[in-house]
Amino acid sequence: MILREYYCGNLDQFLNKSVPPKINEQIVANKTIESATADKIEIQPVNSLYPNPTTGQFKVKFSEELKNTTVFINDASGKVLLKKIISSTVQDFDISNFPTGTYFLYFDNKKKFFVAKVIKQ
Repeated sequence: MILREYYCGNLDQFLNKSVPPKINEQIVANKTIESATADKIEIQPVNSLYPNPTTGQFKVKFSEELKNTTVFINDASGKVLLKKIISSTVQDFDISNFPTGTYFLYFDNKKKFFVAKVIKQ
């Protein structure tokens, strides 16, 4: 079984190191999580991220189409290595030129925010 971690929270918490991120839950692949916000509970749309670990190319599938969603790929130190806008239910990524290590994908469309972890071998 591969354990994947998905985190929910405020984008400022992850990009601003002075505010520690709040981790709501760890889950097993192919399940979604709920994130409590001030006024509602949202189901996060990540269905799967595979292959993980990867040698460079991987896919992220969402349970709903993400429109105008900003994706940041950060290394373990928090440095932003890639930023792009996506609008789809399946997104391909290529981190072949990144060194071996752990990377975090931050998805933000101003309504929902969630994070996925990928390991590059």
